[in-house]
Amino acid sequence: MTISKKLVMRMDHISAKTHEAPICLRITLNRQTTYKTIYRLKPEYWNQNRQLVTRKHPNYAELNTFIEKEVADIEKWLLMLNSSTGINDIGSMRRKIHSVNSCDFLEHAKGTLDTLLSNGQYCSYKNYHAAISKLIKYLNHSHLPINKITSDFIENYALYLKNTLHNKKNTITENMKILEKLLLETYNSQGLKAADNPFIKTSFTREQAERCYLEESELDQLISLKLTPGTIPFDVRNIFLTECYTGLRISDILRLKWSNYDGAHISIVMKKTGSKITVPIIRKVQNIFDGYVQQPSDCEKYIFNFLKVDIDSASKIDISKAIISATVLINNHLKKLAKKAGISKNISTHTARHRILSFAL
Repeated sequence: MTISKKLVMRMDHISAKTHEAPICLRITLNRQTTYKTIYRLKPEYWNQNRQLVTRKHPNYAELNTFIEKEVADIEKWLLMLNSSTGINDIGSMRRKIHSVNSCDFLEHAKGTLDTLLSNGQYCSYKNYHAAISKLIKYLNHSHLPINKITSDFIENYALYLKNTLHNKKNTITENMKILEKLLLETYNSQGLKAADNPFIKTSFTREQAERCYLEESELDQLISLKLTPGTIPFDVRNIFLTECYTGLRISDILRLKWSNYDGAHISIVMKKTGSKITVPIIRKVQNIFDGYVQQPSDCEKYIFNFLKVDIDSASKIDISKAIISATVLINNHLKKLAKKAGISKNISTHTARHRILSFAL
């Protein structure tokens, strides 16, 4: 069996979106050809005659080393194949070359990102995007066959997160859990054995973070602040107190409209779970709501007017972005209010959900 090989850039497969073309190892057997993609690159950075990434690319040396190693691995595999039996046509070879062991992890990861974004899961998208971006920075390229992800690879990457990026333990664990989930999905989609997943042999745990919450006296300090009605600090405090007294998430409180409130209960479909809940509210929350003037035509207006979009007409992505933006603004003002009230704790909207209070209706 005679096999010929050549490294080529396929100019007929340039991406309309990225303007990159695949660099492939062209493999010919019995005058029939198949291709194995190694990397994608803009044509201006490729010298076809020398089969090298040019010096114009900022990472040309690393990329050339990577491509050289990938080609050597494939050639080694072809040499072994050449000495075996049962492969005598291009179709069989193509199936071997594009076996599940060469499935690209980052392609699957990018597909997951697209799905999260299209489904409006913007918070998850941001977390996954951050984790994947760190991995690409570590690799210095955007190509990672899953058979390259070994226990040693995982261990070295975790050390990179710790020693180079100076990530804390919980951040490292969060990143590795995302990669673990993505790799498991890739294994499942390709029909690979779960027992071969290298994450089975590794363990990443979180440190128990001390929960910040306000004591009764500290909450009284916040309540006693003299704030002008109609100002952002005034509304921010009311949002924080509503969280404390109802246990609702900030994402649900920001979405509250007057139509969700009947004077004694809040009824809302929770953003995180999609389930509908009805919460009886105490007199203190009623007093907060009574402080806002409500006209008969206001039923579809927000109780706390912080969101810049209408949740009934905006896309899921725009709603998530608006909630994140509003939450950042609220947290900034909360820190200022805490300082003004003489509270040394680093409070946020999430702090309110750590309070377990017993109030009489």
